[in-house]
Amino acid sequence: MRVKICGVRDERAAEACAEAGVDLVGFNRVPTSKRCVPLGVARDLARRIGGAEAVLLLVDADEDTILREAEGFAWVQLHGRESPELCAALRRHHRVLKALVAPEVAAIDRYRGSVDALLVDGARPGSGEVRSWSRVPCADVPVWLAGGLAPDNVASAIAAARPAGVDVASGVEVDGRIDPARVRAFVAAARAAGAQT
Repeated sequence: MRVKICGVRDERAAEACAEAGVDLVGFNRVPTSKRCVPLGVARDLARRIGGAEAVLLLVDADEDTILREAEGFAWVQLHGRESPELCAALRRHHRVLKALVAPEVAAIDRYRGSVDALLVDGARPGSGEVRSWSRVPCADVPVWLAGGLAPDNVASAIAAARPAGVDVASGVEVDGRIDPARVRAFVAAARAAGAQT
């Protein structure tokens, strides 16, 4: 079970992720998002996450922009209308996590062979809205789950959907900032549930 914490914006959050042993840490570069950080800040924080892999989140950027901004990041996470062809091109340089919101799940098959993992998110990514979870489709590629996850519900979500990984942002925040105690609780609950599925 891979665990990703997204929306890291400060040293305290980056260090909390490192201490909790998360697998991936996401840095948001979407200008309209409240979690967006300047590229220089993202690069600096990526050096503070211990053994976790750094993920740069972008929406509908062109290939040149993605490659320029993602230099030094292990993964790119794409949350827009990026095509399988673009994902495949980027995959020559980075691991690619393509997000699909719940109504687009039928499009999973289009991304076979062009991404390293798919993220099934809620209809409003980053909102923290809880949705119903069901078994994620098999697409010969790891499928991760997001959308309203939190320390108190991630175990039931994993039991229902049986994903390869989970991703959280608002569910580990307190007053809009990542809370180390909630990060630890989320990771512990996800690991325990993953071990049972």
